[in-house]
Amino acid sequence: MTGCDLHRPMVALVAVAALVLSLVQGASAAWSTFITKAAFDQTYFPGHIAFYTYDSLKAAAGAPFTQFGNSGTLDDQKRELAAFFAQVKHESGGLKQKYEQGCNIQCQQSYCASSPTYPCSKTQPPYYFGRGPIQLSWNYNYGACGDYIGKPLLREPSQISNSAVTAFQTALWFWMTQGPHLAKSFSGTTKAINGDIECKGGAHYSEKGHEQMLSRVQYYKSFCSVLGVDPGTDLEC
Repeated sequence: MTGCDLHRPMVALVAVAALVLSLVQGASAAWSTFITKAAFDQTYFPGHIAFYTYDSLKAAAGAPFTQFGNSGTLDDQKRELAAFFAQVKHESGGLKQKYEQGCNIQCQQSYCASSPTYPCSKTQPPYYFGRGPIQLSWNYNYGACGDYIGKPLLREPSQISNSAVTAFQTALWFWMTQGPHLAKSFSGTTKAINGDIECKGGAHYSEKGHEQMLSRVQYYKSFCSVLGVDPGTDLEC
């Protein structure tokens, strides 16, 4: 076997790696054909704070979240983007908030639950209140999300408020791994996010929660209209 023969497998591996990378990069950006930067800034989140940018969302939507907005038919993809943006708009006030509003020190300290796997940090105050586009909360979510995206969020929760890419990654982690992505309807995404308070039958259901749920539905319908897709059925929970 010649030196050239020995080199061929490596060339092939490099070529395959380049192809895989191009496919992953292409998949992560597929939804950007109908969610442009102009639409993000002017239609979906007008007046959003400078912290949140279209480019930071695109960066966050790379591996391991390449199935976000890329699953099923084109209409399925559009409905998922509309649902995600509707929930983000409700949770973050239209991407105008980095963290939970009106949460005082006592409130911030309350987001610490007993967890053998993800105990609250002892090196700093255990402030695991809502942060990011979908308001990631509680120490066990910070820990699990951090493990998934490879960042020490349990030890350094403020990373979410300091990096827009990280902030969007936390939203995508919840969306893709905690139920919304696999939901069969928009109501399913709301149940996964705040069903205990906003959906009938929830342990802490209230009229105020019901109003919040209806607000999410209106955002979703509006975004579906912009994308030219039928919102489907089973929107309220």
